[in-house]
Amino acid sequence: MESLSLDLDKTHCFSSFFLDYMNKKESLNPFYSTFPETPHFESAIESKKIPDSSRSMLVNVLGDQYQSVDISPAVSQNIALLKDSKTYTITTGHQLNIFTGPLYFIYKIVTAINTCKSLKKIHPEYNFVPVYWMASEDHDFDEINHFYFEGEKHRWDTNQTGAVGRFDPSELKKIAKKLPLGAQFFSKAYSEETLANAARSYVNHLFKDEGLVVIDADDKRLKKQIIPVIADDLFLHSAENTVSEATESLKAIGYKPQVHAREINFFYLEKKLRERIDKTENGFKILNTDLSFSDEQMKDLIHNHPERFSPNVILRPLYQEIILPNIAYIGGPSEIVYWLQLKSLFRHFNVSFPVLMPRNFALLIPIPTKTKWEKVGLAMK
Repeated sequence: MESLSLDLDKTHCFSSFFLDYMNKKESLNPFYSTFPETPHFESAIESKKIPDSSRSMLVNVLGDQYQSVDISPAVSQNIALLKDSKTYTITTGHQLNIFTGPLYFIYKIVTAINTCKSLKKIHPEYNFVPVYWMASEDHDFDEINHFYFEGEKHRWDTNQTGAVGRFDPSELKKIAKKLPLGAQFFSKAYSEETLANAARSYVNHLFKDEGLVVIDADDKRLKKQIIPVIADDLFLHSAENTVSEATESLKAIGYKPQVHAREINFFYLEKKLRERIDKTENGFKILNTDLSFSDEQMKDLIHNHPERFSPNVILRPLYQEIILPNIAYIGGPSEIVYWLQLKSLFRHFNVSFPVLMPRNFALLIPIPTKTKWEKVGLAMK
């Protein structure tokens, strides 16, 4: 296969914000801790500490989540290694696109896997586990309800609501039957009870030999570890204050923020519901519902049912870094940029900030397209 490479800035596909980060522009130094270069990972490893109890809980949760999955020796070993204090993760995250969705979803995972392999060669005394974090609590179904195959758009229409990871995916088996014989593992995946379990199934099928671990953070045991964060967000609003300050600082040096912190950055999550929580004079209101809670009722709910609180884009990264022994996050250009707004939030909660690594970028050009380019005299570079 013929290949060629281009500098990112020559593609005209990326924001100046992202390119300035990749070019290590000095004005952005305060907004991250460690640049994604091999010599710098040592400091990320040294700064990352999570309790042994958290590691044990993580392994127990993963063990339960893999009960219905054909677990490979590589995945089983990596899950067990997470109990070891010398084991760290390299994580990427993405929505639960049906039938994998866009190709860059695969690029993200491959980048995480290859980063682990490279780090193991340089630091053989440590273990590195690639992790795919499923955005199972996302409720923006319109973004994931379709995919393209051989030029045809396939769409999943359903009346289900709430967190997409809890959807019943059985309707997708009809689409799976139309795919080539080699892709029939999707039929098995969409026989699972939830879309999250289905995504774990097909991602595991594709990458189990590489030891990729798939995690669904929609779990009460994991949510218990962020009870202080939930309480802080609902009653003290530290996320809004710290992220807003960082956002203003970035705007002052010419950058447009990707995300904005709210007064409350958790959704209320229950069955077929994921709705914003608003503070009122008498307590709290769940938007678009008849649900309301007094301050005392909300405090009780946070303590006894943390699984009913789902972080938004501002606090999801913090949740990830609290429950995983993670040292680097693999993201797309927009993700990397919004993470740069969050370092002060991590500092506030005394959580180490990970290395921010861009995923691999590639464009596959079919031979007929390449031939047409050559005929009209268009240069590939």
